[in-house]
Amino acid sequence: MTYPDSTASPISSTPAFHQNTSDFTTLSPTRKLHLTGFSLQAKIGMRPPSLTPVDQARIRPPLSWRRERRWCLVSWDGRPQDESEEVYAMTRRVWFSLLAVAALLAGLAGWLLAAPPEEEPAVLLRLKRLTFDPLAPPAGLSFPQEDAPGLYVVQFRGPIQAEWKEAAQNSGARLYGYIPDFAFLAWLDPAAREALSGRPEVRWVGPFLPEWRISPELDGLQGRQILAIQTLPDADSRAFLEALVGWGATIKGHSDTFFAGFTYAEVDLAHLQEVAHRPEVTWIGLFHPPRLYNDAARGVMDVQPVWNIGLRGAGQVVAVADTALDTGDPNTVNLDFRGRVDQILDYSGDWARDDCSGHGTHVSGSILGNGANSGGQYAGVAPEAHLIMQGLEFSAWGVLPYDSCLLTGLSSGVTPILQDAYNAGARIHSNSWGANVAGQYDDFAVEVDTFAWQHKEMTIVFAAGNAGVDNDNNGVIDLDSMGSPGTAKNCITVGASENNKPVPAPNPNSGTWSQFGYTAEPIASDNMADEPYGMAAFSSRGPCDDGRIKPDVTAPGTWIASVRSSYARYDGWGDPINQYYMYMGGTSMATPLTSGAAALVRDYYNDIKGLSNPSSALIKATLINGAYDMTPGQYGSGQYLEIPPRPNNVEGWGRVDLKNALVPDAPRSWWFDDHTSGLSTGQQVVYNDSPSTPLYVSDSSQPLRVTLVWTDYPGQANVNPALVNDLDLEVISPGGQHFYGNGVQWDRVNNIEGVDVANPQVGAWQIIVHAYNIPQQTQPYALVVSGIFGAPQPTATPTETPIPPTATPTETPIPPTATPTGTPVPPTATPTPTPGGPTATPTPPAPPTPTPTPPPGRVNVYLPLVFRHSTGVPPTPRPTSTPAPPPTYTPLPTYTPLPTYTPFPTNTPVPPTATPTPGGPTATPTATPTPGGPTATPTSTPTPGGPTATPTSTPIPPTATPIPSTATPTPTPACGEVIQNGDFEQGHVAWVEDSAGGYDIITNEWSPPYQGAWVAWLGGYDNADDRLYQLIHIPASAQDNQTLEFYLYVETDETSPTPYDELYLQFFDSSWNPLSDPIWIADNTTPMGWTLQTIDLTGFSTVAGQDIYIRFQGTTDGSLVTNFVLDVVSLNIVCGAGGPPAGPPHIQVAPR
Repeated sequence: MTYPDSTASPISSTPAFHQNTSDFTTLSPTRKLHLTGFSLQAKIGMRPPSLTPVDQARIRPPLSWRRERRWCLVSWDGRPQDESEEVYAMTRRVWFSLLAVAALLAGLAGWLLAAPPEEEPAVLLRLKRLTFDPLAPPAGLSFPQEDAPGLYVVQFRGPIQAEWKEAAQNSGARLYGYIPDFAFLAWLDPAAREALSGRPEVRWVGPFLPEWRISPELDGLQGRQILAIQTLPDADSRAFLEALVGWGATIKGHSDTFFAGFTYAEVDLAHLQEVAHRPEVTWIGLFHPPRLYNDAARGVMDVQPVWNIGLRGAGQVVAVADTALDTGDPNTVNLDFRGRVDQILDYSGDWARDDCSGHGTHVSGSILGNGANSGGQYAGVAPEAHLIMQGLEFSAWGVLPYDSCLLTGLSSGVTPILQDAYNAGARIHSNSWGANVAGQYDDFAVEVDTFAWQHKEMTIVFAAGNAGVDNDNNGVIDLDSMGSPGTAKNCITVGASENNKPVPAPNPNSGTWSQFGYTAEPIASDNMADEPYGMAAFSSRGPCDDGRIKPDVTAPGTWIASVRSSYARYDGWGDPINQYYMYMGGTSMATPLTSGAAALVRDYYNDIKGLSNPSSALIKATLINGAYDMTPGQYGSGQYLEIPPRPNNVEGWGRVDLKNALVPDAPRSWWFDDHTSGLSTGQQVVYNDSPSTPLYVSDSSQPLRVTLVWTDYPGQANVNPALVNDLDLEVISPGGQHFYGNGVQWDRVNNIEGVDVANPQVGAWQIIVHAYNIPQQTQPYALVVSGIFGAPQPTATPTETPIPPTATPTETPIPPTATPTGTPVPPTATPTPTPGGPTATPTPPAPPTPTPTPPPGRVNVYLPLVFRHSTGVPPTPRPTSTPAPPPTYTPLPTYTPLPTYTPFPTNTPVPPTATPTPGGPTATPTATPTPGGPTATPTSTPTPGGPTATPTSTPIPPTATPIPSTATPTPTPACGEVIQNGDFEQGHVAWVEDSAGGYDIITNEWSPPYQGAWVAWLGGYDNADDRLYQLIHIPASAQDNQTLEFYLYVETDETSPTPYDELYLQFFDSSWNPLSDPIWIADNTTPMGWTLQTIDLTGFSTVAGQDIYIRFQGTTDGSLVTNFVLDVVSLNIVCGAGGPPAGPPHIQVAPR
């Protein structure tokens, strides 16, 4: 039936907007205003006003009436029948009171009727097909009456609360992808639909119409087309594929993921409506065939200073999905790769030999070629990294020319490629191919985001595309040409800047952009590789269709010298250098340079910071924070402005600059937080100035940069925007000025937010990360902060005076500056909590005392809105020095590659003509190495207001609880048992106890103990955060593999299978730098009772001869507590021959 007005339901007879009347909001035609015992009805089309407590007091009934407990029969004259005079007097008072209140209500009703109507605030559904408010749908939109189970849209009233989703699922709903604003795609049967329609938090329930599932690109098309179809993740894939075949479709490929099924098939569009009406189908788009997008570049990217500190990618594994690699045999490939090719995987059936354009060999050389055939001159960015090549190209040797070779290896989509690379050990994945989709968030982009969400430590890099054009011939490259999968949220999308190589021998010069067909000045006559501060004209520009900023970064992409395949039928740009190397250009060439840079960043976190699995968000944030802003570009700041200040849709956040990102010149420094514990709707994390998260800006001559990046939950291809989990960045100056991520209050489309302040005010700054709307699971993030930080002056301690959020400041663009270096701040940074939330005035930390100073907790999480359990009391804000454990990832289902492939056309960037115009002078910059490189241990920053700048040498405990002088034990020196008082029978001896609730962790009050009378009891109360740790000594001859044993008793009130309460183990060095990731031991789903826990560990040879901390940490949420009880803890060190450490200090669970 049609949708006659905003109060009619498209699916049931219940009102479309249901609201609990206790909050004075209803939308039915007959309104009831509840006023403490009365109901005022008024047939009006408006929302009754909110009433203050004073208003409510004025209309409450008189006390005499409220205290009258009897009702009596009253005659017409008001006298009671058969009642005493006392009762009569009381009743008269009641009667007159009622009359008075009735008069007051009549006046209020008149005011309500006379007031102008207040419209219900619009909450939109943002689909690619249309954007509308379901309570006020556009004319002609109708919703059929549905009585069978099917796909529906369930829209909530505001930012999604976890308990809303839980209630919906308990009502029988199966919730799938998020639909902005505040809605889900859901599978409902009639009972679930009826139950949801009556819930107060549900704004609207309506069918997900078949026409909403069809891409507008298909409008007007006929005949057979290759379609990209998404289906529900729990659908019967085989039945769906059989239905397609029944309509005459040819299946190209199919893969299943936790988020959706992805099918690529050639379908006659005469059956399009039949496909759209299939109940499992969520989106039908047009498939865009993927195409290929390609010495001095290292200097432009400032790679040398990172090499100087010993980082060349050793230990990193990079996967390249491209044409193929040289000969296709790891034993006979070019010497630049030999010995470092872990696998060559063939997805096209031509033996992975790179015999068309040589594209895959060239991009691999840019990442990790070692320059063996050139004395190192043409080495890649990470020349010690290892390679996994995934050959996608079918060469059609002798059948098609070199530029028509086919990427048939992508017939089943992106997911199988990414999964195979991950399983083989790669954590960087480079892709120099894509499809020209002009900013669409399509199936390939959804696949990338789906994989990235489940594998948050996998950094995926994609080329932006080579679709930059100047259609209006105004001398400025047009926007809106971004390619897919570069439109994905969670990859690093790379644009191309110009190289600094004006005379690429043996060619006469670099040529001009006129050779690519650009006719308008100043582009046409500009040399293609003589200005490292300008963009390559062909580089695709953003934004994405939903307004997201793309690309993310840029790197040199013109006249890039790299390895030449020995089987290539293509000489690249101009003449090749020799038989081993040639030039190529394109975003294809900028992408591997960035992938190599990502490998070095990951190498830095592994080797210098001790992070075994830094998140891809952290890698991305690090590159973005250090990127060089090329504004205004190479054509000035006037009519031909090429690059606005960052961020923008030309260069993104700037050109990759490894020196500035990792080893900036002193006094500039940086710190980071790889915040792996996720936030929920309404939470926030506050960072204040502290020794390990310095935010006291001591010099305003260099910019303050704050970069927030998160790997977002995959968006649906049928909606716009694609953002699902929405975080916000707020930075507050010492004077109270508020800066917001990307200069917008608040950004609702990007999962990268940055604040750049060109000349920051001297004083203590504050950073807040807000979780505005987290509809899917919880959201981790990465934060990178850089600037010139120092100790505040005792007489000039700043006081925060936050201004109202309506005062959005204008950020000052940051001009290009000299690239500084220095010593980064370690990752164990934890900000001091600020009681009262972000508007509180921060108090300077107290001066140092002889008591060991705790690290100021990294996170201070406030829960201002809702809690999972309705205790009414928020958890006590409490810092923690340990990141939450890495999330548990659900393995992707095994995909089913289908045998029928249709070759897809591809495209290779067009090289310049053989006779380019004369170029300008050579201007290759000389990189200046940083003497000594950064140190692994930073110098402590004195606490604000403290009397001395000399850091204490006492080990820093991980919490703010003062430690008694007797708490630190003497390390045991010999082999054998290194845990003292492991059975706890000596009471509190040797262990340090830190309980957020103030409890004794070691106690004889638990029953039953495993043995003896004493145990260690962690948790057992709401919002627990209990830590038990001991300093132990690892003998110098300790073997690498050791075993930790203990007995564990778990008891819980939780009934949910969700792990709300958890117990972890972690190791630290004597300065509280992490030696291991948090090791999960148990949670509230662990079987109850005493069990023996045996944990095989490896890496002890790397800490041989050292004093280290072992720490247990138990946490619980706001209610339904869990007890974690330990007894008989034993670490019996086995010694051997000993010897030097086998690598950087790191302990981890041994593989089984």
